[in-house]
Amino acid sequence: MEKKNDLNQNIKKTNNGNLKLSQYKLNKIIMIILLILIVIISVSKIVHYFCNEKVSYDKRAINISESNVDIEKLYLMKFNSELTVTSEEVIFVDFNNSEASVNFTSASSNKVLVRAEIFTNVSNLKQKPTKKFWTKLLYPEDKRLVRIGDTGWIESGKIIEKIKLDELPSKSCPITIRFTAVNPANTNINAGMFSMNTDLVIVDYEGNMLDEDGVWKNLNSE
Repeated sequence: MEKKNDLNQNIKKTNNGNLKLSQYKLNKIIMIILLILIVIISVSKIVHYFCNEKVSYDKRAINISESNVDIEKLYLMKFNSELTVTSEEVIFVDFNNSEASVNFTSASSNKVLVRAEIFTNVSNLKQKPTKKFWTKLLYPEDKRLVRIGDTGWIESGKIIEKIKLDELPSKSCPITIRFTAVNPANTNINAGMFSMNTDLVIVDYEGNMLDEDGVWKNLNSE
């Protein structure tokens, strides 16, 4: 009986050992797959945020005449005689769908294609591990702003009223909007670039706003 019990115990130990080994191999495979996915996602983010992009027209753009936006009330920025744009002076974002009301307009007098990109400091984001890792690795002094939203290229006389942000900041915060222009005859030729520093305000359009500390404030009670 003792020998039989010892044999059973040895069999159980062997089975447990094999089970642990199989679980270890499975965990190792899962870790390798996750690492590969992280690398793929991170590389795609680098391409999206830091590399040159192909010029494509933004399908969201409509003619200024088709919009109900009062252009006269927008913030006017004139780079030169060939590049004038307008946009909202403060950008409001809907917390529910991450849509930002930009009302980005390319003046009818423009002779270039123009686009807008929204940047903020990485500290204003939700600290996604991969994005934070690459930002710290490529820009260790953390002086580089991270792009959280952008338009495609639009022609003169067009307006984009809203864009969906790639990532919603965790609080209302300062942002930089960069306007870039290219020559429509040769899109490899840069036709100007300038920036506007402003604020991004996150609201739910039900009377609540995220403040600069990430705390919801009821505007009706103030």
